Amino acid sequence: MNGDHPVFGIEQARCLALETGDIHSLSPLLSDTLVYVHATGLVHDKPALLAHLQERVQFIEVRRAHLHLVDNGDTVWLTGFMRLVGLRIPGHETFTATSFVTQIWVRHHDSWRLSLFQSTKTSDDLWSVQVGRQP
Repeated sequence: MNGDHPVFGIEQARCLALETGDIHSLSPLLSDTLVYVHATGLVHDKPALLAHLQERVQFIEVRRAHLHLVDNGDTVWLTGFMRLVGLRIPGHETFTATSFVTQIWVRHHDSWRLSLFQSTKTSDDLWSVQVGRQP
């Protein structure tokens, strides 16, 4: 993730928190009014998402590619591809998921918080193409 806007670094921190299961670092990055739509169509608010992350999934890898940011002052939208590798809990079933993600980040006082996350499933082939396009 390259870019001068602080949201690029915050998104990198969000991905790291997902990989390490660090809910305490993740929570302040999320708006209290979060709407989080998984590629499966499952929709969570902030409390439900945090519970889901603690009880239902463990990520091994969270990668982003070909990110594009539009800065509108106190609101930013970030789009790009995402690839997840993880384990479903219980059962420890391994999964890989590739999607195109649209995020809306809103400035809250002096910090940015994720307000909307919408993921749409894509093919693994698209991931390979997008990673190849990275600068």
